[in-house]
Amino acid sequence: GAARPPPPFDDDVVRYILATKSHSLTPEQRRDPSLLRFLDADMSVLGKHPESYDSYAGCIRREYTFVPRDVYCEKRAEILEGFLRGGDVYGSVKMRE
Repeated sequence: GAARPPPPFDDDVVRYILATKSHSLTPEQRRDPSLLRFLDADMSVLGKHPESYDSYAGCIRREYTFVPRDVYCEKRAEILEGFLRGGDVYGSVKMRE
């Protein structure tokens, strides 16, 4: 038969992906356990073995090769420090444990 078009993205999927940009959540978003688990999965790379994190960080850097290295390093550090300043890196109790 004819190929079917892919289903449209669910609104929640789009909202969850956009939430990974800043990890800054509204009170309503903080009550969404699925969103918290999704964001925890996004942040879980920070708890990986150094080699795994280095590989991930290299992939992120390749996404931003158009940014001068010194600017990239400065901004990346700001992002990571912002996660730490924000309190808990993980939103769910299970990941914080």
